[in-house]
Amino acid sequence: MKGKTGRYLRGSVRIRVKGLYLSRFLNLITQKGIEYWDVCQTGGYLEVSFAAKAFKDVAYCAKKSGNRIKVLDKKGVPFLMFRYRKRKLFCIGILAALAIIMVLSNFLWTITIDGNTTLTKLEVLERLESFGVREGMWKWSLNCYQVKEKMLTKYSDLGWLSLTIRGSTLEVRLSEAVETPDIVQKGEPKDLVSDRTCIIYSIVTRSGVPKVKKGDVVQEGDLLIAGTQEIVGDDGSVTAYDYVEADGDVLGKCQYELESSVARDYIQRQYYEKEKTGLYIASNAKRTMIFKPIKNFTYYDTVEEELFAGATDFLSKLPFVPDFSIWKRTYLGYEPSRAQYSDEEMQSILEEDLARQETALLHNKNSVILDRQVEMAPTQEGMRGVLRLTVMEKIGKEQPVERMPDPVPPQDESGQP
Repeated sequence: MKGKTGRYLRGSVRIRVKGLYLSRFLNLITQKGIEYWDVCQTGGYLEVSFAAKAFKDVAYCAKKSGNRIKVLDKKGVPFLMFRYRKRKLFCIGILAALAIIMVLSNFLWTITIDGNTTLTKLEVLERLESFGVREGMWKWSLNCYQVKEKMLTKYSDLGWLSLTIRGSTLEVRLSEAVETPDIVQKGEPKDLVSDRTCIIYSIVTRSGVPKVKKGDVVQEGDLLIAGTQEIVGDDGSVTAYDYVEADGDVLGKCQYELESSVARDYIQRQYYEKEKTGLYIASNAKRTMIFKPIKNFTYYDTVEEELFAGATDFLSKLPFVPDFSIWKRTYLGYEPSRAQYSDEEMQSILEEDLARQETALLHNKNSVILDRQVEMAPTQEGMRGVLRLTVMEKIGKEQPVERMPDPVPPQDESGQP
């Protein structure tokens, strides 16, 4: 095992070498194939770390090169076991704890779900439980492939599913199936109708019969381009109907009105200089407080900061080590007091809120703003703002054509067509 974890398990020693032949010392231990690291030379001293089992060879090289060594630090499991060799109960407790952890690591303690949008976590857990998958089960009895195939066969709203066991956690990743919309095939007869109230700005017809012109006022559901075409005979009467797919670009001038209000009175927070700090461990949406401070203030805000995220690279590979993180929670105490906004401050707040509403309204609409008017008016509580927008945007939605009854051909005096 390589890296810091392997060095800790094997044990390491850090020494200080003093003498006139430091480079010769390094050459000797290199020739013997001794691995060393963290070499640091300050003045006439040389500090170096190496594996504990190579100490005798290193001491021989130092003596042979005419240098003296001094042990600065000893780290690792071998030194830890030597230190506690007489504390039998302590060692037995550690072994018992490891045995309990090894046994408990064979169970599933957490189920995480990712990818669900319309399905709730409870619904997914209930479906898993119907196939015998639940928290606390013996993980070696779970066949992820069989459960996945059975769930995909039974539930049509699941498009993709993956079950993966990581340690004592079952990771469930899924993708919900998208319902196939009613697709109107190209060429199927249909009309183009208005989907909102507006004034027609322009209309370009590619197929069908236009039913509106520039300047007309249309309501939602009014016919813009008809997919029904009349076939007129020589005498001017309708002899038949031809149905096409109405297609065209219709631009309308639409009006929107957005409102916002703000109260003049508000609560101002005067924060104290002293802060209180606590610590907690977060593991799979569960939080356990390690240290909870005593707060001597009534009103406070909290700020959280992640100090440690996840286990080390070595520990994260062990099946019995759960994923966890350590967080610091800071309590910021304050004294509330009543205050009032000025007219300029209220106007600024209203303008920002109306701008946010405008951005959300016109997002992904490819609209062109023709006119924008903002009105501010004082109220009994504070101030009210109104934003009136005149926007040019594409309108229209498709709907199936209502087929006309076949026209009756004209008859002559004898009653014959």
